[in-house]
Amino acid sequence: PSPPDPAAVAPAIAEASGQREVAVAKRLREAGVTMYGTWWCSFCDAQRQSFGREAWTQVPYVECDPRAAGAEPMKCQTAGIQGFPEWVLPSGLHVNGLKSMDDFETLLAAETSKAGGNRPAGTTVLPMPGAGKDGEACEDCKVGDSLAAYKAASTKP
Repeated sequence: PSPPDPAAVAPAIAEASGQREVAVAKRLREAGVTMYGTWWCSFCDAQRQSFGREAWTQVPYVECDPRAAGAEPMKCQTAGIQGFPEWVLPSGLHVNGLKSMDDFETLLAAETSKAGGNRPAGTTVLPMPGAGKDGEACEDCKVGDSLAAYKAASTKP
């Protein structure tokens, strides 16, 4: 392999991190969520900038461009990365694009509930009413159908 290209470096992160960004970055790391990206990707840079300097050091990141120092393109290939940035969760879910801190908190909450761990003491998780044994959504939980039926019933004279 060729030596890294000295120009293949992501832009410096301009701002300090806030408490929320540091907390989200720590939770991403603890949950095993990884961002795959490249040094030249503008959305990857926007994602790094959204975390700030301190928090970004906590985010698991894999550089996919082989021209960059420390790149791991085989990890990107093995993970099936299709675009940048791409976040891979321990469940195997791939999430593409620039995400907000709200998005990360929602993803982490969903991932935690799937894993069945890290719930506050005394919390009980109940199955959805009418859900099948395989966890499929129940007929009476489909918002679209129920909402349409409700609107139709409420507009009758």
